[in-house]
Amino acid sequence: MTGSTSRRAAAFALAEDLLADIELSRIPPMDVARKASRLVSRDFGALESEDGCALSGKVIYAAVRASGSNRIFGLVLLTERRNGLLFTKPISEDMGPAEDDCPARILDLLTAPSNENARNWRYRCRVRLGLRPSGQDQD
Repeated sequence: MTGSTSRRAAAFALAEDLLADIELSRIPPMDVARKASRLVSRDFGALESEDGCALSGKVIYAAVRASGSNRIFGLVLLTERRNGLLFTKPISEDMGPAEDDCPARILDLLTAPSNENARNWRYRCRVRLGLRPSGQDQD
């Protein structure tokens, strides 16, 4: 199984956990972000600092450490409330997510991008924030 495929499988497992564990109608948004952060940490080996996960509107952004390595990549979790349930769609940065509102504090934690999709996503996020893209985002 390739790294990208295993990350997708882990992302879908994370989404199933979120669906099973959270009823958004009863949980404030920041508690959802904290819960997502714990699940990302468990399933992906995400950074354990408070800066490793953030909620922006209906999107959760996370800095995730790839298992068995020092590589840190970006993960986007799209969320939607429907009938009291939380539905999520996990998207790794190497899949080229359309959402580009990731905070700089998370982007700064990421190591070199794995492909052109990841590089372009990071570049768009930094431009949207009005920041100059980092050297690794342009390489």
